[in-house]
Amino acid sequence: QTCALPISDDRFVDVTDAGADLVIRIGRLSASSLVVRKLGRDRIVVCGSPEYLARAGVPRTADELGRHALLHYSLLPLEREWRFEGPSGLHAVTGRCALSGNSGSLLRRVAIEGLGVTIVPYYMVAADVAAGRLVIVPPRPVHDEVGIYAVFPQGRQVPRRVAAIVDRLAR
Repeated sequence: QTCALPISDDRFVDVTDAGADLVIRIGRLSASSLVVRKLGRDRIVVCGSPEYLARAGVPRTADELGRHALLHYSLLPLEREWRFEGPSGLHAVTGRCALSGNSGSLLRRVAIEGLGVTIVPYYMVAADVAAGRLVIVPPRPVHDEVGIYAVFPQGRQVPRRVAAIVDRLAR
């Protein structure tokens, strides 16, 4: 049996049109007719490699972050992703976008290589932070928490194997 869809892909997949049994979405969901089960949540962190931060300095504020090479997740608007709470309210960082990509895994890898700072869900970099390959820096994004959801098409029987996977993920 072949897989109709990739196992992992950052692209937005229309569950119904793609014929998928299950899609995992991370972020804020818009209203839809899909069946959704919340699996958990994660925090969003700003991070860079120790080598990059030694060279460029550790940003302590959103203004300082704006002077850094930003590794941007292109599936979100720059001004929405790089928003921080400051003393005078919301502040959108409009620094130099050194790289823009639609894969969180790619941005993680490029950050490890020392090319800038990125914003990613913590689960993507937890092992790298623990191993010292990446360092979380102080500015906290306004939207510093995201939901993790299992999304199913409406009106279709969920196969037992898919239900078992979702139950395992929820645990």
